Amino acid sequence: MARIHQSGFELASQSNDVEWSMLGLSGATLTAIAARSGGYGLRCNGLGAFATSGAGFQFASVAAAGPYFLRGYLRVKTPPGGTNRVMTFQSGNAGPGASSQAIIALESNRTLTLRNQSGTQIGSATAALSADSWYMVELQVDANPASGSRVIEGRLNGVVFATSSTQSQGNVFAYSIGGNLNSEFETTGDWHWDDIALNDSTGSFQTSYPGEGKIVHLRPNAAGDSNAFGTQTGGTAGAANNWTRVKEISPDEATSFNGSSTLNNEDLFNVDDPSWANISGSDTINVVMVGVRLRNNTSDATTALRLEVEKAAAGTIQQSADIIPNGTSFATNVNAVPHNYQLVTYQDPDSSAWTRSTLNTMQIGYKLTAAGTNRIDVTTVWASVDFTPVTIANTIPISGLTNLGTG
Repeated sequence: MARIHQSGFELASQSNDVEWSMLGLSGATLTAIAARSGGYGLRCNGLGAFATSGAGFQFASVAAAGPYFLRGYLRVKTPPGGTNRVMTFQSGNAGPGASSQAIIALESNRTLTLRNQSGTQIGSATAALSADSWYMVELQVDANPASGSRVIEGRLNGVVFATSSTQSQGNVFAYSIGGNLNSEFETTGDWHWDDIALNDSTGSFQTSYPGEGKIVHLRPNAAGDSNAFGTQTGGTAGAANNWTRVKEISPDEATSFNGSSTLNNEDLFNVDDPSWANISGSDTINVVMVGVRLRNNTSDATTALRLEVEKAAAGTIQQSADIIPNGTSFATNVNAVPHNYQLVTYQDPDSSAWTRSTLNTMQIGYKLTAAGTNRIDVTTVWASVDFTPVTIANTIPISGLTNLGTG
């Protein structure tokens, strides 16, 4: 697996199970003000006492030992009045921060501390974060060793600030970022999160800390190689304007969609020029994921769809495994939790590194690969891209405290 999940809040939806499994949005908004890259980020301000202000994602069906490696970018405009949990791995799914097993907290003096499942501080705090500057914050958890020998580690701008291999935390299946993740009695503060990524240690790519990156979405902007889906709102047969029904930022569900029950029907779309997201020709493209929001018009356990990506028109196509929606409500990627991306690529379909040029010629879409009597409807499709700008690559200072720019 390696890259399990990533989000730049680019779907801009404040509903559960669209981009995030668990939202506790007391005093939190998804807004351009909090964006480090792309169009949106998470802003935590106007906190409510005893109310969580963050986003959580359940990435596994059952809790597991890991190791897991989490990255997020934090910008503190105003710190909290006291210790405030802002990043967690957790074994509960009752909401952001539920049953936390590893924690990074923001202190009133603008430092970060690493804490275990009991809230006990591990090691030393960081130096104070500069106001209104972005910092890369990372958290590792590993419960594979015996209890009393388990690992929790925190990094700031790529440098470890606290670590322990004498912990007893439990397994985890979710993570959260935000504020008041322990339902603290806190109403003071204003800070932002963006460009979140989660890895495990499997596979050949992204097998440790995610490191530096920015996350943006590239959306359909023109017809591609195929336009076969039909029966959509406002139309009948498949048409060259199919892309217009699956390009929106926040999914509009049944307002506009493409649908089909015909075997091998396929839609492929060109996508936004990556220059809008300031992706340059020298930047490193770390991960490209294709995401979708879909449903059955009538539930069945047969009709299946595969997501697709190709680096250029009429090129090699890479597909996901079959996705069987089997539900009449729109869902992200799959019908049930965990809503992980089903098509994750580290190289293009011809096994070469993704580049700005191939992102520019890339097409994304979907194909009906098993037909039943019912239809699959697609309301939104996108490519989530994690990239490292060349201007900041390999420039992490020894102190770990130089900010990574303001956004």
